[in-house]
Amino acid sequence: EECKSKVILLEEDQDLNDQILDKKSEVDENPAITKEYRKVGDYLEALFYKKLGGKNGWIPNSIAWKTSKYDDYINGVDFVVETQDKEFALATDLTFSHSKTLINKLNRIKHNINGDSLPSVTFYERTETTVAKPMPIVTMAVEYDKTVKALKLWADGQGNLLDNHPMKAKTMLELEAQLESFAIYAKSIGRRNIASAYNDMLSKIQLMIVNYENTIKKYREQIDDDEAYKSIMKFCGDLKKESEEIISSRKSDRENY
Repeated sequence: EECKSKVILLEEDQDLNDQILDKKSEVDENPAITKEYRKVGDYLEALFYKKLGGKNGWIPNSIAWKTSKYDDYINGVDFVVETQDKEFALATDLTFSHSKTLINKLNRIKHNINGDSLPSVTFYERTETTVAKPMPIVTMAVEYDKTVKALKLWADGQGNLLDNHPMKAKTMLELEAQLESFAIYAKSIGRRNIASAYNDMLSKIQLMIVNYENTIKKYREQIDDDEAYKSIMKFCGDLKKESEEIISSRKSDRENY
């Protein structure tokens, strides 16, 4: 009941914000903040819910669970993608932003690592295995225009074309980059439990990516030209450099001591 109350208050605030944005879009004639534009985010979630899991899913033989509104609003988790035995369990946040919103989401994960506490999915059935370790969280981002094109394929009954689509390959590469950079960063600041959890998921994703090499090679140019992909890769590259500087500084301090 307490969680429901928080959700109601947040949705009331969101409704008010949406009304303000709709009026602003009319005044500014900016279609990027209209209700129709924002609605695509819901369709994007539905698309990923359909394509991520399943026998032939982007993450094969996994199950994609849509989280509760509470976990979406409070913990910033849209999906949990996991295998039946929960040996693979990954919390994901989804956006088609490639600028400030995306970077804020990535920085939120970094902030959680700093605090040695990843977001906990409140309404989630945990096993003895999952209780003992943190669940890594990553952000998946797709450009708005590319999202619309993918949705049109899906709506036209051609969703099978997404099985070897650049969106699939790009998503997997985004996951790999984040899992790697967050693992390195967590280790550099002494958050070994979190680093271990990210490294565990990284090894599993890398095994999957081996099967997507032809798709990656075929669409390499399109992937590299995607603004959301570039934003994530830059963030991950900067985070790895920061981690190296932290390690180097610590080593220098020990030598001076």
